[in-house]
Amino acid sequence: MSLADVVSPDSLVEPKGQYLADLMGRGVQGSADAVVLPATVEEVAAVMRWCYEHDTPLTARGGGTGLAGGAIPVSGGVVIGFERLNKIRAFDPLLWRMHVEAGVTTADVQRRARESGLRFPPDPGAAELSQIGGNIACNAGGPHAFKYGVTGNWVTGLEVVIPPGEIVQVGGPLRKDVAGYDLKSLLVGSEGTLGLVTAAWLRLIPASESELPVVALYPDAEAGISAIERVLASGVVPAVVEYLDAVTLSFAGDSYPFGIPDGAGFMVMTEADGAPDEARRVARELQEALAEGAVAVHAPENPSEVTELWRWRGGAAFAILAQRGGAYSEDIAVPLYRLRYVAHET
Repeated sequence: MSLADVVSPDSLVEPKGQYLADLMGRGVQGSADAVVLPATVEEVAAVMRWCYEHDTPLTARGGGTGLAGGAIPVSGGVVIGFERLNKIRAFDPLLWRMHVEAGVTTADVQRRARESGLRFPPDPGAAELSQIGGNIACNAGGPHAFKYGVTGNWVTGLEVVIPPGEIVQVGGPLRKDVAGYDLKSLLVGSEGTLGLVTAAWLRLIPASESELPVVALYPDAEAGISAIERVLASGVVPAVVEYLDAVTLSFAGDSYPFGIPDGAGFMVMTEADGAPDEARRVARELQEALAEGAVAVHAPENPSEVTELWRWRGGAAFAILAQRGGAYSEDIAVPLYRLRYVAHET
């Protein structure tokens, strides 16, 4: 029995192009014997069953927005993509939850939630391309992870296909579900090694009434890291705390909405959110903590300027990719007391 016998003809595509690479670029491309784009969870199960029975490598890919080669097939076999599993199965705005298939993009989830005054906080890069299934598989975060955590914090249930081709459900739509082992948390972040996520229940929250970014620029990493330490020591809880170093600014700085001043080589981005009065209070405290040693501090309040700022931040990686022809990027975690060392060495 061939692979073509277990999936529909529409599900098989040529094993070439985008399905063999990710955003890493630089000509890094894998090889595959087949690419399958299932339209149903049953087809996903059939593909896994066929690969299991034929001892064939199976590489899962979401939107292909990674920069570390995780979705690139290195041993031939079958690539399975989820772009056709793109339905929102249920949306319960009064219960703050959404049931989506793995191929729904991050941006679509965020837009649908926002239309009802709700929010899905995880905001990994390339939201228009990245898919919920891939975000769950990588436990993706984003700038707002400082306050709101990573994708796994917002997943309450999963539909997963596990070897040798069985469809299982773990968790569900309930906010509290402590019956049995926490298999959901085991699967989140497993990057397709334990199973293939085909759908998920997502938890939502009311959207913030006000979002006020505060951005400061410094001459060097030493001054910038000192500013971050002051923010953390101040007692305020910003929605965002992150930095962009001199290399990033050299590639993306020309399009920064408020202009990079002379002598700036390190950027600290923060944001205050919540009810308007609370957001303004936190924003003022952030400005005070960031002002010392800063070349410039920008605190836009106009919604269009705020949107433009985050659009610029979301495109920073693409600016690097466009100018360097590719990039290799991997997350690291360090103790806070080593942050200064990391900023200097990277």
